[in-house]
Amino acid sequence: MVVLYQMLLCTQVKGQLAVSINQRASSALDEAQRWITDARSKVAWCAETEGDIDHDGIKFHMSAINDLCNSMSEGEMMRDTAVHRAQNAMLAAAESDDSHWNDCCRQLNDDWMKLAAELQQTR
Repeated sequence: MVVLYQMLLCTQVKGQLAVSINQRASSALDEAQRWITDARSKVAWCAETEGDIDHDGIKFHMSAINDLCNSMSEGEMMRDTAVHRAQNAMLAAAESDDSHWNDCCRQLNDDWMKLAAELQQTR
């Protein structure tokens, strides 16, 4: 009876742990994706040179680009953390969930590469 109780308790704890790991991975992916999306929006704004933009406007855009360049390490840490947590979720989950986490990581990395290219081009 004690062994059965321990097995049930172990199964319940494993299930709760898997849910927690999935939630942390999903939150980290969402946070990293938001950061990248916000950064890409800033890069797009900085790339806008249409209309009458004066010297001060150009300086302001350049300052914003430099700020983005300086914050890329923060975004890279978020991306790396998200990918690491997704890998942990794959280890804790059923194999059927692997494609979901792989797709999320692939999209995050693709968006990161686009951001880096757009930033370099705008710079």
